[in-house]
Amino acid sequence: MRSELCTPTKRKYFSVRNYFVQYPNVLTRSSLNSSSLSKIFLNKQIENENSMFLHWHCNYGVLVYSFGENFYCFCSPAYYGDRCQYQNDFIGLILTVRRKSIRDHLFLFRIMIILLDQNMTSIYREQILYVSDCEKRYQIYLLYRNRLKLNYQNYSVRLDIYSIHRFDNTIHFRTSFYYTIPFTFLPVNRLLISLNISDEQPQMTFGDKFSCQNGKYYQYENLNKTYCRCNTGWFGKFCHLRHECNCSPQSICAELSCVCPLGKFGPLCYFPEKLTCKNIVCQHGGTCIPRDQRILEKDSQCVCTEEFEGQFCEKRRMRIIVSFDNVPIPSSLLVHYFISRESRNPDRLTSFKRISYMKIWLFYIRQYVKTTIIGSNKCPNIEDIFDHQIFQFHPLKRIKYYQLICQQNHRLKCFFDETQLCLCTKDNLADCFDFNHNGISLCDENNVCQNNGKCYVNDLKCPTKSLCVCQQCYHGTLCQFTTSGSVLSLDSIIGYHIQSYVQFSKQYFIIKLSTGITIVMATTGILSNVFAIMTFSRERVLELGCGFYLLSSSIASLSTMIIFVYKLLSLFVTQMELITNDSYLNVNCKMTNFLLKFLPTTVEWLNACVASERALSILLGIHFNKIKSKFWSKFTIGIVILINITSALHDPLNRRLLKDTEEQRIWCIADYSYSSWLNVYNAAVNIIHFIVPFVINCLSACIIITVTARNRSVIRTNQTYREHLTEQFQRHKHLLISSSVLVILGISRLIISYFSGCMKSARNPWLFLAAYFISFVPPMLTFPIFIIPSKSYRTEFYASIKYRHTTS
Repeated sequence: MRSELCTPTKRKYFSVRNYFVQYPNVLTRSSLNSSSLSKIFLNKQIENENSMFLHWHCNYGVLVYSFGENFYCFCSPAYYGDRCQYQNDFIGLILTVRRKSIRDHLFLFRIMIILLDQNMTSIYREQILYVSDCEKRYQIYLLYRNRLKLNYQNYSVRLDIYSIHRFDNTIHFRTSFYYTIPFTFLPVNRLLISLNISDEQPQMTFGDKFSCQNGKYYQYENLNKTYCRCNTGWFGKFCHLRHECNCSPQSICAELSCVCPLGKFGPLCYFPEKLTCKNIVCQHGGTCIPRDQRILEKDSQCVCTEEFEGQFCEKRRMRIIVSFDNVPIPSSLLVHYFISRESRNPDRLTSFKRISYMKIWLFYIRQYVKTTIIGSNKCPNIEDIFDHQIFQFHPLKRIKYYQLICQQNHRLKCFFDETQLCLCTKDNLADCFDFNHNGISLCDENNVCQNNGKCYVNDLKCPTKSLCVCQQCYHGTLCQFTTSGSVLSLDSIIGYHIQSYVQFSKQYFIIKLSTGITIVMATTGILSNVFAIMTFSRERVLELGCGFYLLSSSIASLSTMIIFVYKLLSLFVTQMELITNDSYLNVNCKMTNFLLKFLPTTVEWLNACVASERALSILLGIHFNKIKSKFWSKFTIGIVILINITSALHDPLNRRLLKDTEEQRIWCIADYSYSSWLNVYNAAVNIIHFIVPFVINCLSACIIITVTARNRSVIRTNQTYREHLTEQFQRHKHLLISSSVLVILGISRLIISYFSGCMKSARNPWLFLAAYFISFVPPMLTFPIFIIPSKSYRTEFYASIKYRHTTS
């Protein structure tokens, strides 16, 4: 008798049937009515199927019967003759297309396929429209000028890629690929090409302008080789031959061909493609895209919005509405869906969704579900549950303690370890299944994430979505921004809050508040510095070197406040896409940020020079030389300006425009990721410009008070040191107020920039927005800080007003 111990038992798999309390709570649930979906069947009937005549008479061709009772053969491109009995020399191109950047979802691509001879003369052309079909194969015949090719010639294939915007229908040249034809002695060649379309701008290079007379040199995407791309109305290897471009409006004349926009086709792009879309009505905002006018079946398709799917965008995608209860809203979500199976481990579907700033988006799955994420239902790691001793056990030994977790924590819903995810049942038992935390794929080759951010895709073979996971202290859809240290940029703080194509009255509150504060600060700062320049340019003030420092500081402060308000204006213009010229945006990006980097630091150093000279005059007393002070102040001002410009030059040299195709925004970023020493240098320069003037102001304030009080106490022995200290404070308060105000402002910036952490998301901008505005307070308050507390400077200010009043 066989022992029952040896009898195999059926393995019990993870299941949720009659087992778990329903979590998360489903607030609303509804399903789609499948009966509303229509199915389209295409029935074909071929008469005389058994007729050998119909099958073989035209040899890979199509037999056509005319009214005159004659038979004609329509041949495929590979054959010719009255019965398609002769074969052409041709190149059979099998092409697969894939986008490197899946963020190009707003663009379609027109691919121009050109067969070239050894003189780079076009002898055959084809066009295809690539939508977004993953791994779709195109089979194309490239024919020679005569039916038989010339064996003494070498041939090649060039592919020109043009992007077409889905909405404004603009066409832009993207890139080119070049392939040689091997074994040219063969009558038929096969060429297999796997094309990866990049989202980068075309690589224009320098070459002999006389050899490329009417065009520009570009580099091929797949080769370190250049070619001459002709301007409109020219063609030939060196763009030396002229022709008349008769292409329709909105199309592009590409040498001897026309690149058509959406809605047009034909040799000159004058035929409307509405003919191919006349029987297709794309619903719910879908766009009908004609595929190929030579194909009778499925010649068009609907490109749907994210909310709908189906052949005609007629089906609303199944969705889950997620809300957050006492949980910080993340910038992105990684969602795992588990499908319980009775006979095997659960199947898992992993997807992710980036949550746009100031918005909550939907997740589209199998049905309509509305649920809430509650912070108390978070699944903890077992490292946070077990003590250190149990956690260090081998996983096989440790897993037997998992039942205790649910029994001792009745409110716990789930927990996980390195390899498993466990759910607590309604009977407080743990039921676990295998769970791979690395269920999403890294981007294989085209990592668009900046600053060492990790790029993930939902499907490695055929990705449709990507996600950037940023390093600590970096944020943005591409991890392009940081506020670490003293690096504060208005782009990174409020850039994502500016809504494109939305009038100012409907912008978010933070944008209106920032605009109001900027206008008030700029108006105050410009008036303050104009009055300061009027005061410090007077002859009596310039008798000391301190006057030259203050005059230079006032001019730099006035320039700073003008650039300060221009920065906000240019940010609006860029993010609202009021100006899209790349040349303007590039120059504006480099120059505006360079001026904002070097002007405020110049003001702080000049103010530190004012404080240090005042402290020096107190220390030297009667030995202070006014003539030397004037000479050295002019020399020092030049050195300060030169050092600040030099230390900021790396910024425009490494600053560039970054196009975020997912958000449809253009960002101005400084890219130091390629050099570790440049990152260190930039951080060191920021710290030095921040800390050293702050320390000089602190030391100068202390020296002015203590040294003056000590000198007075030696002369007047009938007063205590505290009385001398109070008396000198009252006497030199105009010297102390300026240094003290600068110190207080410096301390507030120091606390926010270095002790409050870094900005991890644009959802919490308030603290760093305050720090940004505080950094421009010193240039704004030149008049209140230096003139109002000083009796002599007030006198000079009134005199300058009186002088201008009398002269006018």
